[in-house]
Amino acid sequence: MTKICNNCGNEVYDEANFCPECKCTTFRYTGELVEPKDDVIHRMFYWNYPQGSILAKSKLSGIVMFISMAAFAYATSPSIPVAIIFGAIFGVITFLLGFIIHKIKGEPQPNKLIFNDYGLIKDLKHLFFYWQTPNGGYVQSKTKIFSFCIFLGAFGIGLFTFNNLIIFSAILFALIFEVPAFAIGFGIHKITSDDSNVKPELPKRPKKEIEKKKKIPKITTRRTKSDIIPEYLDYQLQLDDLNKKFTSKEKSTRDLIAKRFEPPQLTYTRFITGVDKSSQLFKKHRDSAYTMISLADEYSPRIASEIEAKIGILKEITEKLDSLSNELIVKDSLTTTEEVDDLIGEMDNLIHSVKDYE
Repeated sequence: MTKICNNCGNEVYDEANFCPECKCTTFRYTGELVEPKDDVIHRMFYWNYPQGSILAKSKLSGIVMFISMAAFAYATSPSIPVAIIFGAIFGVITFLLGFIIHKIKGEPQPNKLIFNDYGLIKDLKHLFFYWQTPNGGYVQSKTKIFSFCIFLGAFGIGLFTFNNLIIFSAILFALIFEVPAFAIGFGIHKITSDDSNVKPELPKRPKKEIEKKKKIPKITTRRTKSDIIPEYLDYQLQLDDLNKKFTSKEKSTRDLIAKRFEPPQLTYTRFITGVDKSSQLFKKHRDSAYTMISLADEYSPRIASEIEAKIGILKEITEKLDSLSNELIVKDSLTTTEEVDDLIGEMDNLIHSVKDYE
């Protein structure tokens, strides 16, 4: 099974702990994506893409303009056919202008498509009161809320001011105050805001849609050596060799500690804890390096550099564990806390330095 990176939209294997493109650690499974809906609501208000559906501002604007101008025409000349034709002309023109802008902007980013289509009401709420961030998340928009309040206030004043064509005139009056306020707020938002780290909300798909998903055969992270890119094959062999060495050294060190110190002695616990930490750290960086090799479809100096760094860390951990084992063999007895601290101090320092590197 594959999954999609929440940050850049890159598709990776299920077992990957991070995205090789941007290092993001949060994902969304591709199996959760559903076919674009083809109901009346989606035809009228959405644009459909392979990755998902998103509200179509050009369609919404066209519909609103049609209703507004049809109402205006009917108020001046109570004829339904005339009102429909008049509204349709302005509605179509508005839609076409919006559609041209939509085509110029191009297809929305994958993240924005994935984190949409929550239902018409919620999507409208997001559109009118929230900003959508580059990674798909939503943050409440003070600009939109403030400008909406200005619109309502000006609209109320307009209703009590104009005698003819009350509603339409009140709307125009409200827009005169609301549009500049929104434009100023939007500019301030673009200059001062940084929403790149906003955590996106995962779409909650209906259970019926999830049950219809086809089971995709699980894809293993590790490739066979024949499938690995030639430039990374040497790294794979180094990792295999280091893994064997560390596994063997870890077992012998644990056996040695068990022979020298009887649990639950404090000395035994301290040494075993140090070995446990080094083992966890080794496995973490080993699996990370294997994942990068498995996901790479072509050679990249950046990926190669990261793998080399991981291999360097694995070598250091193995060497420190080997050093600890040798010291335990050489020293006949450990009688003071200082001697124990000296033996495991280097291992602790290495663990802390690696964590600082991460």
